[in-house]
Amino acid sequence: MYPEILLHHYREPRGLGIPAGADRTVEVLNRSCGDTITLGWVVRDGRIEAIGYELKGCVMHRASASILCATLTGAEVAAVPDWVARVRALTEAGEGLPEPLPTADWAALADIRAYPTRRKCVLLAWEALEQLAAGG
Repeated sequence: MYPEILLHHYREPRGLGIPAGADRTVEVLNRSCGDTITLGWVVRDGRIEAIGYELKGCVMHRASASILCATLTGAEVAAVPDWVARVRALTEAGEGLPEPLPTADWAALADIRAYPTRRKCVLLAWEALEQLAAGG
């Protein structure tokens, strides 16, 4: 059911664990299924120096959190709303994929379009990121 790249992120997740000395953390719950994520980061000079998570959830949830951490380490905090908008657009039903995609891993996230009830699984980590950037 899942593309190999998502299974790879599930088995060998990036960003697993809250970074030591995290500046801020947030916890987000998906009330419909019970998935949770605590996301934390270290920010220096407006950039995400380190980002990581602890979570309970399915393959899609964990793979999405891993892709988030792999993509956003080193990114500007000011760009977080744009990143969140991009992943929302990627997971919406529609024609084609929004371009350009940052990595091939992102294209695998688009497979959720075939399972609309699982979209929240992919978006939960990104919603936590959005709250983190907004001040928790």
